[in-house]
Amino acid sequence: MTDLRATLGAVGPARSRLIRCLSWALAGLVLLARPAAAQQNRRCLFEVKNIARQGVQIEPAPGVQNFFGGGDVHLKCRGQKVDVFSDSVASYQGKVIQFIGNVKYRDSTSSLDANAGTYFRDGEWFDAQGDVVHTDLKNGSSLTGERIQYYRPIKGTAHEELEIKAENRPTLHYAFKDSTGKVAEPYVIVADRMRIVGSDVIYAWGSVHIDRSDFLGRGDSLWMDNAKRNAGRLMGNASMRSVSKDSFALTGKTIDLKLRNKELTNIRSNGDGDLNTADVRIKADTISIKMENRQVEQTLAWGKTLRPQAFSGDYEIRGDSLAIDTPDQKLKEVRSYRGAWAGFRPDSGSGKRDWIAGGQLTAVFVQRDSAGQPKTQVERIRAVEKAQSYYRMSNDKSKADGRPSINYSRADTIVVAMRTGSDSTGVESIRARGNVDGVQLQPVEIKIKNDSTAADTARARGKPDTVRAKRPPK
Repeated sequence: MTDLRATLGAVGPARSRLIRCLSWALAGLVLLARPAAAQQNRRCLFEVKNIARQGVQIEPAPGVQNFFGGGDVHLKCRGQKVDVFSDSVASYQGKVIQFIGNVKYRDSTSSLDANAGTYFRDGEWFDAQGDVVHTDLKNGSSLTGERIQYYRPIKGTAHEELEIKAENRPTLHYAFKDSTGKVAEPYVIVADRMRIVGSDVIYAWGSVHIDRSDFLGRGDSLWMDNAKRNAGRLMGNASMRSVSKDSFALTGKTIDLKLRNKELTNIRSNGDGDLNTADVRIKADTISIKMENRQVEQTLAWGKTLRPQAFSGDYEIRGDSLAIDTPDQKLKEVRSYRGAWAGFRPDSGSGKRDWIAGGQLTAVFVQRDSAGQPKTQVERIRAVEKAQSYYRMSNDKSKADGRPSINYSRADTIVVAMRTGSDSTGVESIRARGNVDGVQLQPVEIKIKNDSTAADTARARGKPDTVRAKRPPK
């Protein structure tokens, strides 16, 4: 935008008049005093391409001029591919230009449609208001909201890259193409406020949603950088829920996102991590999910404040770190490292578990049919490096009051094979190899002998002694 005075001299010499009515016969009448280089991303010097009805210029004070025009308005940045269309326009000292009604802003990278808009020469930005739709012509993304501020990329200014700010809970459909060049399903991001730098760096604040047909993400704030870092982060009450075939729900203080070709390849929760799937639940400081073709391939968990714990059916597995393999969306193997421990089904009376432990532990799972439904079961558990096992075996209830015998073993390697089947559970066998030792404890049957006196018999039965008192004399 330039000062309009130098371009209106042909109207007449009476500059003291406050209002001047102009008839625009030529659509291409230039409102400039000096030429501008035909180069993009330079400061805008507006020229009028068309005003259908009339223009009015007001000079409220010497050297201060405002201009108003109406009817099929078309203004253009001279020498650049920047065009603005509207029903009417108002220019204040050539620094603030208001566009009113059916506003359309177009440049080489973006388009903006709105009910109204204001262009500020200081800062070279466009403030669009009312049913605003911004479209990124580079990647096809669209941003909708009630107010969007668009900053043109100008070299040598604070905004050398395209920048967009939006408020009042805007919605971004972040579009991209997959590795084959096909248009992929967009991410839908909704937040109270949003900032976009370039085409691929996104910041969002306030009850953030990031959704797609296969997952739902939530958090207090979000950033995504698909330009250089190929990463993102959900912060504050973060959660990510998959709604695909291998569905899962992951929560944590923050959730980090890794992307390749803008597709998710890794999801990692940090702090108070909690993962729920159809086959296993994991709790740990950090939980990392590796994905391939939108499917979970492997899950890792580690932590010191909250050591990893995995629960699958009747089993619990612990360690300093865990690795869970789920190829083809099926639980295949769980590995535990350093301080590894696995507990079996809890006792119905005491709630205690039989267990196996070692420096490293591997649990292998298989899929079995259960009443026509697939069921994941443990096939075997193998412990190495100072392996230990604790197992209780039931006895005949007629002997030793049904108390179990206890087996405690130590060895270099211990392998527990489980009974599997539609209605089979429990241990099939235990094998130990290398430096084997241990102890087998058998319960002792307790027999109570009858005493010759009634009092001793009563005591043996746990009853108090009874003494018949004499009736007092009358």
